[in-house]
Amino acid sequence: MFNCPGCYRMFWQEYSKHLSSKIKMLHITELVDKYVKSGRIKLGMSAEKITYHDPCELARLSGVIREPRHVLNNLTTQFVELPENKFNVRCCGGGGLFKAANTQKSLDIARKRIEEAEKIGATTLTAACPSCYETLGQAAHFKKSNVKVIDISEAVAQQLEQ
Repeated sequence: MFNCPGCYRMFWQEYSKHLSSKIKMLHITELVDKYVKSGRIKLGMSAEKITYHDPCELARLSGVIREPRHVLNNLTTQFVELPENKFNVRCCGGGGLFKAANTQKSLDIARKRIEEAEKIGATTLTAACPSCYETLGQAAHFKKSNVKVIDISEAVAQQLEQ
C-alpha cells in the first residue's frame, strides 16, 4: 500500500515486472475505497464542505480517479469539485523537484489552487499525495487562508466510526 502516488506508479508500472504477480499494489485511496464498499470500515458523515486535489501521478498517470471521490462522498454530504480536476488537473506546484529549485513559483502555483478552493466555498482541501499536502498546506498557511489542507487518510481517520 502506498500513500505516495509517485512511488505507487513506479512500483505498479515498472517494478511489478520484476516482482511476484501475487503482490497486490494499491494506493491508500484504493484500499480505503475497497474497505468502505465492503463495509469493513464505516465512516461517519460530516456536513463540512470538502474538496479534493487530484495528484498528477495518481490521476493522470495512474488513472485513480473514482476511488478518492467515492471515499469523500462517504465522508461528507457536501463534496465539491475543484476546477481542472481528474485527468485535467494542474500540478499543485510541488511536483518532482520543482519546489526545491523554484520555491516561490511553486508556492504561487499552490496559492492559486487554494484560491480556487476558497472560491467554491470549501472549508477543507484534501490531498492524496505527501508533496501535494505539504505544498498546498504551506500555500494556505502563507496566504492565511481559512481552507484547511489535510491528507485524505487523515480525513478518513477523523470520520472512522467505532
